[in-house]
Amino acid sequence: MIARVIVDVPAAQTDRMFDYEVPPKWQAFAKPGVRVIVPFGPRRVQGFVIALADQTELSKVKPISEVLDPVPVLSEELLELGRWLSQTTICYQVRAFQAMLPAALKTKVNKVLVLEVESVDLPLPLQTLFSGKWPLAGKKHVIN
Repeated sequence: MIARVIVDVPAAQTDRMFDYEVPPKWQAFAKPGVRVIVPFGPRRVQGFVIALADQTELSKVKPISEVLDPVPVLSEELLELGRWLSQTTICYQVRAFQAMLPAALKTKVNKVLVLEVESVDLPLPLQTLFSGKWPLAGKKHVIN
């Protein structure tokens, strides 16, 4: 699966979608409207998944490093509005999408997910998320 991502690098050259491979552990979460961390040159940057595809025209693509949201933070309507806004006002797409985020999602927080039960039948996406890592570094939620 290929994710088409708008990266948080506000420049004319980067105001387009870049293709990234979605690793199996992130496939249940990678949907249009979620925020992701992707390698971009020598650094890792945040971006928004705009679309998904089965294949890419590129011979080699880098994988998504991390998915930040369990569910999309931008709906299909907000993604469409962001595209329209960037064309109408001549702003970068990433800035239009960031303007739609609630303030709580714009803060810098180090989160840790901790599963507080020994054995439980978790839904498949959560099984993938917790596959052998306790606590899950990078996210902060307690699941009872």
